[in-house]
Amino acid sequence: MAPQFELVDPRGQNYDLQPSAYNNGLVAQVFDGRQPLWERNTRAAGYENQPQYYQFDGSSRDARLERPNDYRNPQSFDNPFKHLQNAHERASSYGAQSAFHDYQSAIVAADRIDQRQVSRDMQNNDRAIEDNSARLMRAGRMGASREQIRAIQDERIELEREKQFLDNLRMAPVYARANAAFCFIAKGNDQLFGMGQHLLRQALQINPEIEWNYYFNEHRNRAYTERNRRMAEAQRRQPPGYQPLPPLQSNPYEMQDAGDHQPQTRQSVSPQRPPERQNRSLPQRPPERQNPPNSQRPPESQIPQNPQKPADQQPQNPQRPPEQTSSAQRPPEKTPANNPSETQQSVKPFDTALLAPSKDLYSPAGPPGLGESTPGETFSSEKDGKGGWDIDWRELVSKKTDSQGNTVYSYKGEIDDNTGWLLGLDGDTNFSAEETLSAAGQLLKRVMKYDGSLTYKVKTDNGPREIKDVHKITTTFNEATKKFDTEIESTDGAIYKAETDLTGKVTKFSEVQTKVNGEAPGLIQANVSNFSHSGDTFHVARPIGIGGAIPGWAGGDNDVLDHRTAQVTRASNGNVTYKYEGEIEDSSGWTLGMNGDTNFSAQEILDSNNNLVSSYIEYASSKDMKFLGVGGQPVSISDVVEVRTGREADGNFASTVKDSKGTVWTIKFKADGTVTEVK
Repeated sequence: MAPQFELVDPRGQNYDLQPSAYNNGLVAQVFDGRQPLWERNTRAAGYENQPQYYQFDGSSRDARLERPNDYRNPQSFDNPFKHLQNAHERASSYGAQSAFHDYQSAIVAADRIDQRQVSRDMQNNDRAIEDNSARLMRAGRMGASREQIRAIQDERIELEREKQFLDNLRMAPVYARANAAFCFIAKGNDQLFGMGQHLLRQALQINPEIEWNYYFNEHRNRAYTERNRRMAEAQRRQPPGYQPLPPLQSNPYEMQDAGDHQPQTRQSVSPQRPPERQNRSLPQRPPERQNPPNSQRPPESQIPQNPQKPADQQPQNPQRPPEQTSSAQRPPEKTPANNPSETQQSVKPFDTALLAPSKDLYSPAGPPGLGESTPGETFSSEKDGKGGWDIDWRELVSKKTDSQGNTVYSYKGEIDDNTGWLLGLDGDTNFSAEETLSAAGQLLKRVMKYDGSLTYKVKTDNGPREIKDVHKITTTFNEATKKFDTEIESTDGAIYKAETDLTGKVTKFSEVQTKVNGEAPGLIQANVSNFSHSGDTFHVARPIGIGGAIPGWAGGDNDVLDHRTAQVTRASNGNVTYKYEGEIEDSSGWTLGMNGDTNFSAQEILDSNNNLVSSYIEYASSKDMKFLGVGGQPVSISDVVEVRTGREADGNFASTVKDSKGTVWTIKFKADGTVTEVK
């Protein structure tokens, strides 16, 4: 039976999309908690065929030109979960290809839901639930009748159902993509398999937290297991002579690329027919067929049998043996040419354990996340760091073979450093890594990137050394020196280089660039309160998008920002990095239904006392802005697309403002926010 594809939400609830046969022919109300309270079947007439330009990734669509999918209007609401149910039924009956348009309609309907309205309704629902709880407590204290208490309780049930429905709408873009991905990966052909992986990556980008959900991982593993089973079964149906490889069972994520999903086959071997002919069938025909070629091919064998030419060629006969001896000596002459291939086959793969950490000391070429694990190793539970950082989990994102035959592994995972508890975040450091091995097993390259930074101790030629706030490590194998060259980059600007031989010994370690001095003693601290805005005039240190809200704020409409999301990480030196994405409320561009709101992505780094270290913001479209200038006078700059701010060596700050034409303005100011120069 085909696997069931299920909807998963972050709370761990399991919504099984089962056909009506499981309910004795009755229609299963799978979406009771997901549909509006006023109706049960919003799309009784089936799904609408969407235009061809609606694609899964949304790259061909302009969201500003789309009609919002208003879930508050039962006449026009296009329920994405109805499309998912139709898609599941079609995929179970006719295959994944037949459900393509239903999944496409589900994704389009989910993307058209106004998430800002969902956020506002969720806030109103939370307030209504709090009010209901207060009224229920008052009713109990004042001796209300059973009917009155029951009415309040029924109202609470309706509010809880509405809350669940709103939360499902919030996660609808993730659910639609995840269910389509599970179906295409498990049941699709090669083209749908690649599309399923693309949709799965999109779902994780929209909401990365769903990756830590148990049910999500269970369904993903089930999809890849079903994919491997189908590929192995198809391989077994190959004609005789093929030797299919067994299905991958240790790690279902190794077949994540379009070039890795087909099992390798071996060439057919058929050397058994000659002995069959010689044994029973026709014992006289093989020699009759072989005699004519044998009589023609070896004339040299007949030369010593001729009695006429031996006397004439007797002086030449003694020369032929040395010629034969020379030919007999040629194989040893060819052995040097054959030695390289023989040595390549006999060379043992490089033992990555030589770069593994010892207690809390790491090799420069084996940082946390790579050094303690073997190439291709994955694990879903915590791995003991043996004195160093423990690894919560590591996943193999892809396994590829490049044009030179090298194997490239890509990973992502999480390090259990637990040093960043802030605003409810556990502070564990995520990472993405890549390592390349040759066909002979030689480690050629390693690249490690940490989300934020990580502090750990490394081995050097002069003993252990602690490297703080490491952000990126790049290691390459030098063919000339037969050593590993490593470059370590820190978030404070420091860069270190190291050399490690094939035995794991560090032969050289140096600091090629020192860190930038981020503090200027004797100057006023640059607290963010010094860079507040006044009306539509913003300080260049915190332009609109960063300014307009306190550091770390995330939420819906606040009159300046339509919405903003925030990610918070803390470094070992106490600096806090805030990463934002959102939309500015600048509805001056309402033309033909286009609201003109400007999207942005930004980052600001503050120390433990909310003093500014640096900031950066990039706008998706150009925007006219006003900045605070010299003497408090506003400075207008048109078509701004990027603003960067950093601290200089003297403790003051400098900002660069870039417009859509590439023109750059420089604004300098003191730590107290006073602008000193605009050029």
